[in-house]
Amino acid sequence: MKKILLLLLLGLVSCSKDEYTPVERGNINYPSFDTSKMIGAWVYETMTFNGETFPYPHNPNCTKDVFGFFNTEGRRFLYDEIIHVNDECSVSQTNLEWKVNGDKLIFYFGEQLVLIYTVISIDDDYFIVRRIADFNDDGIEDTLEIKAKREDPFGWFN
Repeated sequence: MKKILLLLLLGLVSCSKDEYTPVERGNINYPSFDTSKMIGAWVYETMTFNGETFPYPHNPNCTKDVFGFFNTEGRRFLYDEIIHVNDECSVSQTNLEWKVNGDKLIFYFGEQLVLIYTVISIDDDYFIVRRIADFNDDGIEDTLEIKAKREDPFGWFN
């Protein structure tokens, strides 16, 4: 199960096929949610794929898989993610720039658009995003929702 979910997550970082016009006025434009609530560290809690919810399969021998949104001096609009890829706790790490436009959370690697999520909800404790795409290449769009809980296992924000 973890391998399937890891493939889904890693597949999300590949180049996006979404139609999108780049934001012209900075990194936060007409947000439909409180973007200040994003700042911090989040651990994956559940993933819902086409209506079926699974607990996120953190490796019990490793620190929890985590992502964080930064927006401080020297780390303006940065997104970091650490996913443990095996039982030896080797990691896959992602570093991107984030932007918000309406309810869209948009990730870039330099000028390259990487990924777009729709923010479903965010509060002090939980963050839920959705992405619709043909993840399994069967010609049918799939829906993936990711729910994360505010937690900072690496002490990024201490």
